[in-house]
Amino acid sequence: MNTNRYIYVLFIIVVLALGLRLYKVSENPPAMSWDEVSIGYNAYSILKTGKDEHGIFMPVDAFASYGDYKPPLAIYITVPFIAVFGFNELAVRLPFVIFGTLTVLMTYYLVLELFQKSKIKYQLSILSSLLLAVSPWHINISRAGFEANIALFFVVLGIWLVLSARLHNKRWFIAWLPFVAAMYTFNSARYFVPFIGLGLLMFCRKDILIQKKSFVLGIIFACLAVMPLVPHIMSKEARLRFEEVNIFTDSSIVTTANSRMTYDNNSFISKVFDNRRIGYARSFLSHYFDHFTADFLFIKGDGNPKFSTQDVGQLYIIDLPFLLIGLF
Repeated sequence: MNTNRYIYVLFIIVVLALGLRLYKVSENPPAMSWDEVSIGYNAYSILKTGKDEHGIFMPVDAFASYGDYKPPLAIYITVPFIAVFGFNELAVRLPFVIFGTLTVLMTYYLVLELFQKSKIKYQLSILSSLLLAVSPWHINISRAGFEANIALFFVVLGIWLVLSARLHNKRWFIAWLPFVAAMYTFNSARYFVPFIGLGLLMFCRKDILIQKKSFVLGIIFACLAVMPLVPHIMSKEARLRFEEVNIFTDSSIVTTANSRMTYDNNSFISKVFDNRRIGYARSFLSHYFDHFTADFLFIKGDGNPKFSTQDVGQLYIIDLPFLLIGLF
């Protein structure tokens, strides 16, 4: 199969991905979540008044929303769709459908870049984009207003740009901007994107030393782009979400540790194995390995019905061999 035929196959996969994400998207999910309502209403308010629902003119760092302080990009992306289709389910969900489909396309090019020296690079790229196109997890987050979906597209785009910049020097100028866009789209991206960036810096360090000027200018552009976000990231409002979900706000771990040590008369062994640090480590490992259970991956999926249909896992059983090969 020549290169043109792979492009035709990729086109079919992208159309399939679009169809799976767009079909009856106004009806299924059957009602908008509160996140979708917030995104839609703020986008509608920006369209009509230039202000958010709290009367703030064109917020750049965050929308107060319902007190969860949403990053702004998903809302601004939704504005033109509401202008065209009105304030309804289709207008709110269509941007996420499009970005979910584009992620399938970008996955092809990312895998092609990763395996550029492989004899089967085109087959691997096609297979990867196909698996994402039919992924239960990705279809789910692409059919509703999940900012993580748009952020994922920017992360995949950013990784591809950085890796491809090794051979295309001018791409360093914009290579880091998609990561900044992800930070303007999804709260969690503000925490994991810097780690991805550091990993890419280490991976590409030899090429960076050769292309220092373009790389430095790209970093400067990215730093300037992220500057409006910094005051909010440092604020107590930005820490609200982290404080809600991090394990260190769970007081029961400390209470349990103290009660166990008291029960054992504060023995040396109890102080070593029952202290709060061990408790937090257990909690972290328990939550971490929850993501590797068969129930989560292949049977029922996420326990929250918002993130799973509960009829299938986050992956299909057919994905298991690829998961094992990837781990190996």
